[in-house]
Amino acid sequence: MMDSVEYSGLRQYLLSSGTRESRVRKELWSCNGISYATYRKYLNHVREFGFPEEQDLSSPSMAVYLRRSSADKLPAYPGGGHRSRPSKLPAVYSFSGVRHILDDCKSSITVVSYGHLSTELLAYGSADGKVWVATLGVDTKVKKLDGGHTKEVQDLDWSMDNSLLLTCGLEGCVCLWSVDKGVLFRKFTFKNPPHGCRFHALNQNLIFVASGGDMMVYNGSTGSEAMRHNIIPASLGDHITAVASSNTFLFVGDSGGTLHMLKWELRSGVLKPLSLCYHVSHPLGKESAVSGIQHQGYTSITKGAGLLVTYADSTVGIYKVHDGSSMWPELMIKCTMPPAARRINAVWCPPANPTESEHIAMGGEDTNVHVYDVTRVKSVPVVVNELQAHAVPVVAVCWSFDELGLASGDCEGTVIVWKRNDSETSSRRTTSM
Repeated sequence: MMDSVEYSGLRQYLLSSGTRESRVRKELWSCNGISYATYRKYLNHVREFGFPEEQDLSSPSMAVYLRRSSADKLPAYPGGGHRSRPSKLPAVYSFSGVRHILDDCKSSITVVSYGHLSTELLAYGSADGKVWVATLGVDTKVKKLDGGHTKEVQDLDWSMDNSLLLTCGLEGCVCLWSVDKGVLFRKFTFKNPPHGCRFHALNQNLIFVASGGDMMVYNGSTGSEAMRHNIIPASLGDHITAVASSNTFLFVGDSGGTLHMLKWELRSGVLKPLSLCYHVSHPLGKESAVSGIQHQGYTSITKGAGLLVTYADSTVGIYKVHDGSSMWPELMIKCTMPPAARRINAVWCPPANPTESEHIAMGGEDTNVHVYDVTRVKSVPVVVNELQAHAVPVVAVCWSFDELGLASGDCEGTVIVWKRNDSETSSRRTTSM
């Protein structure tokens, strides 16, 4: 019988043989309604306990084991608790397969994002500094943007009209791309590698860049620096690691686990100096870096604007953003997610009905894309769906604005665009009208 090392080596060899598309199809294979992953779990069970006739009466048979593997209860993961599926899967998170497989990239995906108000434009960056733009459709086209980064792409953002793409990399550059022409329009160089970049929400000619402990604003047309605001003093030794924005606020996370909330004002086309409103520490009091921030205009949890913050220690915090006279982020929910060996950020799932439970999507080291319900629990999320097609850990996930598009990227460079369950989506939209 094989030992664990031989088994792992053989499985890795089999998964790595052939094209990436064939490997994805292998993960999607099923027989008698049972998936490839479930059979794989059963084989692991057989290796440990033997075949059914060799087991004790108390040991589950194959049929029982397979039923348990597909049942509502999922095994516990480090960090506490069991994750269970609800009896009825929400239609908005039901998928029927894979729509597109993009395997042009040969290095780990680091960030992926749909264009604004678009289900056809998809951009993603990789650990080798490459930036890719895919136009999805019957004849999908993937274009590589050359001449920008030489090291890992940390962040990217679309302009409001999707004509420009902003990216930043660990070599110390921020690149402004013309999407239609596929050329580099402007390049900014920094001493400290930038970890976040954003277009201004109301004026795409203004660009926010986070470098070291400073937040800077640049004029995209002239390339000149319009403003600089120091958030983290150099003496503290921390640096900015994540950035998000709304129409009135800029949200900044740092390597010490602190979330900063800044207010900006645009009067008569002129951006006023940034002002720090509030800052809040890690939900569990740890010094774990903020790895991702996403703003949502309305969530059912916060009954208003919400902020989804992912930390490097796999903690996820959901904050209510208070506006008006008292401007501060209020922690509503904190969750402990499965531990990860790399940066894996959570994203909001777009709700079709504002009264429904709030859900988030996230990749994982187990090669699956997970959809979690974070409304009904305070510390352990509830899994409502797991998408299985990747052969290696999933590190980046994004939704399109209309909930019809979900894309995920893994650490081998494969990006999968998932196919929605059209019948359930249609019935859901009819119900919500």
